[in-house]
Amino acid sequence: MNKPKIKVYVTKYALTSGVKFVEVEERPGEECVWTGWSILGKGHYASTLEEAKVQIEAMRIKKIASLKKQIARLEKMMFAIPEESGNG
Repeated sequence: MNKPKIKVYVTKYALTSGVKFVEVEERPGEECVWTGWSILGKGHYASTLEEAKVQIEAMRIKKIASLKKQIARLEKMMFAIPEESGNG
């Protein structure tokens, strides 16, 4: 017996390959969906456009914060480079 289908926004890859709108099997009571290529847990897909926008914005803010930390670490880095000596 075929399970009913629902359409969802896949947000898991929003920052790399964008959002996809796909049809998945409805699984009442479960917190994951099967897209045909991946199992997505809660937070990686949204049932409505509004939910998708909220998830994507949260992902964007989190990624920016992560990159700012990375930039700060790189700016603080100092390298000690040994000079060539005639011994050895």
